[in-house]
Amino acid sequence: MFKLTAALTIVAASLLTISCSDSETQVTAAGPSALLLAPSASFARAEPSTVTAQLVSGGNCPLIQPLRARLALTVLADDDVTLFLDEVRMQFVDAGGVAAPQVTLPAPQLTTQFGTALVQARSSLMFPLDLAFGCGTGRTGTIVIVVHGRDGRGVERSTNVRVAVR
Repeated sequence: MFKLTAALTIVAASLLTISCSDSETQVTAAGPSALLLAPSASFARAEPSTVTAQLVSGGNCPLIQPLRARLALTVLADDDVTLFLDEVRMQFVDAGGVAAPQVTLPAPQLTTQFGTALVQARSSLMFPLDLAFGCGTGRTGTIVIVVHGRDGRGVERSTNVRVAVR
C-alpha cells in the first residue's frame, strides 16, 4: 500500500510541476475552431416584446386554459447558411415564479403548422404563436421561448427570447 501511495504522490507532483510556468503566455483560440465553440448569438426575436393576456371565453381548468397570448416569433438566418429548426419550446412563468406546463413544437409540427421549419440563408421566417396558459398561474409574468436548431454546416444553435405578459 505504501508503494502505491508513494507512486501516486510522485506522479501527481510531477504533473503539477510540469503544468506550472513562469511565463505569462496566454493561450487563445484562433481560426475556425473558435467560431464553432463560440456561444450562439441570438437569431430569434419576438414581437411585441410585451403582450397582454387575453381571457378565453368559456375557459375553465383543466380542459381549457383560461388565458392566451399571441405573438410573432421571427427566426433569422443572418449568415450564408440555412437554419433548420429542431424545436421551439414555450413556457409561461408568472410573477410569483409558478410555471405553466411547457409547450414544445418539434420540427414535424412546425412544418405541418407553418409549412416549413427551414429558414433560408440571409433571410427570416415569421411564426405566429398562440400560447394558452393560466391554470394554476397568475395572469402576469414572462413567456420564455427557446429556439433550437442546426445550421447548414450541422452546428447546433440555441437561443431564448423573453416576452413580458401584462
